[in-house]
Amino acid sequence: MNHTTENSGKAGGLVIEVIGPLVDDRDLMARTYADLLAGEGVVLRPGAIDQVAGASIDWALRTLLEGHGRFDLIEQIPALERRVVREWEGFFASGLLRLAPRTEAAWAQILGSGAPVLLLFVGEPHLIPRLFSGLGLGLGGQVVVGGSGARGLPYPDVITAWLATNALPVASVRAAIRSPAAALGTGGAALGEICLIREAGPETGMLPIDATVATIAAFMDRLTTQD
Repeated sequence: MNHTTENSGKAGGLVIEVIGPLVDDRDLMARTYADLLAGEGVVLRPGAIDQVAGASIDWALRTLLEGHGRFDLIEQIPALERRVVREWEGFFASGLLRLAPRTEAAWAQILGSGAPVLLLFVGEPHLIPRLFSGLGLGLGGQVVVGGSGARGLPYPDVITAWLATNALPVASVRAAIRSPAAALGTGGAALGEICLIREAGPETGMLPIDATVATIAAFMDRLTTQD
């Protein structure tokens, strides 16, 4: 990506994907699609789930069904989406989700910075305060949850709206993401830096990523060093 010298100052805001950088869901959320669609007679090709990871539920279901030629199920997407949401709500209430490595101290640092924070989550936003409380994390007043809905990820709409609300120059905002959808959304918003919080692989080669680190703590260390 092309960056300007505006990037060298302190981050004007942070965009962080919840699942992956902050919370380890053990791939339960992604596997919901495979299990649900298998019940409808759709056997997903290898790698199909990876391609829609982190995307809004409607977009993910439509992409998977169209990609597998199951246009007969398109009209059922709203009902399928409700089933996905119910499954995810069950995971959040089960205690199976846990903090990603080195998240607690990094999250305290994020809240302490006072910077506006947009959390990207493609499920129901009300689940996040409940989840964070259960994991021992607080939510400061500068934190907004977005990313779901018909124009959620991989579209950049929710990000650009948040930027406008906070009057943030795009070059001053850094993102910590894991999924292809979040990479595309933050890339479409032309944020100052997009950092992948996991190992890069062949599937990430075409994504708009500027850097790769192992943990959200390493991401914050990188910001501190740059600033």
